[in-house]
Amino acid sequence: MLVGDGNTVRIWEDPWIPDLPNFIPSPREGTNPEMTLTISQLVNQEGWDLTKIRNTFDEATTQLIQKIPLSLLAPKDCWIWISNSSGEFSVKSAYWLSRNISPPTNQDAIRGLIWKSKIHERIKMHLWCIAANCLPTKACLARFCDLDDVICPLCKDDEESSLHLFISCPFARAVRFNSQWGLRLENLNLNSPSHLIGVFLNPPAKAILKELRGENSYCLGLLFVKPFGELETKLSLKAKKLIQLNSAKKLKRL
Repeated sequence: MLVGDGNTVRIWEDPWIPDLPNFIPSPREGTNPEMTLTISQLVNQEGWDLTKIRNTFDEATTQLIQKIPLSLLAPKDCWIWISNSSGEFSVKSAYWLSRNISPPTNQDAIRGLIWKSKIHERIKMHLWCIAANCLPTKACLARFCDLDDVICPLCKDDEESSLHLFISCPFARAVRFNSQWGLRLENLNLNSPSHLIGVFLNPPAKAILKELRGENSYCLGLLFVKPFGELETKLSLKAKKLIQLNSAKKLKRL
């Protein structure tokens, strides 16, 4: 907290001393501190009441307290965000703070490849949602609310997750195999949605996926958005067959 008039800052409970763990001081050894003490009770007309402070805290803490400036205008105490030089909270500063606490992972590198790729912005966003495993599939939604049915509406065989929807679902496999590349992603041993997107954006040297780059990069959107993103509804068997054939024809035109 930023010390103003000191009327609301509790010295044993609120964070107010820089350079101390959690910014909260500990009582001087051998003392029985008044737990309701506020900063305003440590101040006199001249500034900090050093006699009272030395009777309450050890010498190291006393030195740190003396470095805290007191305003003659005595504004109200207020909270500040120490990760921003302005003292104001922002999502950007919170993001960089979290990155410093948690170093970048392989998933972060894959998501970086998405934003740098030369594909349509809407497709980038969709690929990012897949890599972050935050598409509103039934399996994902079931983590936050009660769902009676988490089965894939396309194949009716397995739980609808991103990995199932784009890799193991028989419908998805048929669409990819009917493309001009005859893709069989199930042979790549993909273990996560992030791994899937990473293979597409940075495929192995001998992988046929190399052909999907450059001028054919738009097919990423066709493979991931068109056949499946618009099909998460209750489809009849006849409708599924018609859409599957239509998707395969679109892929062959690339």
